[in-house]
Amino acid sequence: MKIMIIGAAHGGQAAVTAAQAQYPTAEISWIEQQAMTHLMGWSATKLATYQAELKRQHVTLIDQTQVVKLQPSQHQVNVRNLATGQSQTLTYDKLILSVGATARQLPVVGKDLTGVVGLRSQADMHWLREQATNPAVQNVVVVGAGYIGIGAVGILSAAGKNVTLVDVNDRVLSSYLDIELTEPLTATLQAEKVTLALPAQVTALTGDATDHVIAVQTDQGSYPADLVVVSVGAQPNTAWLADTLALLTNGSIQTDAYLQTSQPDIWAIGDAVQVQYGPTDQRLNVALASNARRQARWAVQNLVTPTKKMGAVQGTSTLKLGDYYFASTGLNSTTAARCGVDLASVVVTQPVTMREATPVTTKLFYQPKTGKLLGAQLLSKMDITASINVVALAMQAQFTVDQLADADFFFQPLFTTATHFLTAAALAAQQARVTVTN
Repeated sequence: MKIMIIGAAHGGQAAVTAAQAQYPTAEISWIEQQAMTHLMGWSATKLATYQAELKRQHVTLIDQTQVVKLQPSQHQVNVRNLATGQSQTLTYDKLILSVGATARQLPVVGKDLTGVVGLRSQADMHWLREQATNPAVQNVVVVGAGYIGIGAVGILSAAGKNVTLVDVNDRVLSSYLDIELTEPLTATLQAEKVTLALPAQVTALTGDATDHVIAVQTDQGSYPADLVVVSVGAQPNTAWLADTLALLTNGSIQTDAYLQTSQPDIWAIGDAVQVQYGPTDQRLNVALASNARRQARWAVQNLVTPTKKMGAVQGTSTLKLGDYYFASTGLNSTTAARCGVDLASVVVTQPVTMREATPVTTKLFYQPKTGKLLGAQLLSKMDITASINVVALAMQAQFTVDQLADADFFFQPLFTTATHFLTAAALAAQQARVTVTN
């Protein structure tokens, strides 16, 4: 069997690993548009070693190669080597698309100036770390205060750059965390001398005589910039598939419950595909590497016979900013309002352990009438992020706050308090529901 996998980010990597395990004798062609040295931050020597090892396992890695056209009826793809310009036609029996998404551009004058870059991929982050050591880059404006934007701010401010963060919302991470958790993070950014332009709308980007960006204009003022980092959402890399596969109105590839596309023997995974979002039981774009990797395993299981339906995801993620670790899963006040979901919440702050006074703030979200868990957020200067997986698993199992309150968590003074912080939050939610009922 010939298996072809297009894309070498998280979804593509996981698909190759799963295909090797499930079909050890299959011939696997793995195509990536970027140079793997750029995508992974590798040396040419490391890439050569990796390719040789893959070859021994029946995997042919073809990078710097663009897929120009799919021909589903012939089970063929037309590709072009971007380094040499040479074109060829490759064949497959089963095809997995992991084409990802690209950062959206700002819809303003100056968006194409040199020094204005969108952040989205692993390669983008490698490049940003290089820019953090570039002495020619001193003033940086980051547009977008989501996970990627905040991650960029952390890298750049740690390198001593003068960083301005611009977002249309009035606080950072507003789609991920509620205000009780973003306030300490805002204070951290201010302590690190990050200029916060919140809320502010970018109106134009100004360039010099060489068409290199020098300033960002907003409705709240102008900010100098040697580099502008844009992270304001993403667009699926699917325009080239419009005449071949059924696409949704937002450009995502339409798939069934088994991740199969509108064409036989073609599956799609990753950021170009919607997932089943558990808290609202609807298909949504939830762009996380963890989702892409799960989809890859599911798609590989379905290559011969469709037996593995796509499972629901909760949208679980974590990050660190300054001294703070934070994590979230499921709905929050912002996303619930956006989806029209009625939810209640409680906030509990307590020490992480009996021996350590460092606090952890837990915010738990639930359905008021039934007590069904709908989401959670954690924030602490101790690394408590793994605990968000407990809530995600509980949500997947359709737990109520009562069931979470009764969950059997260990107690050890070095690692917990007598009442685990998740238990404490669940008990608070339980009490709140009793109070409302009475």
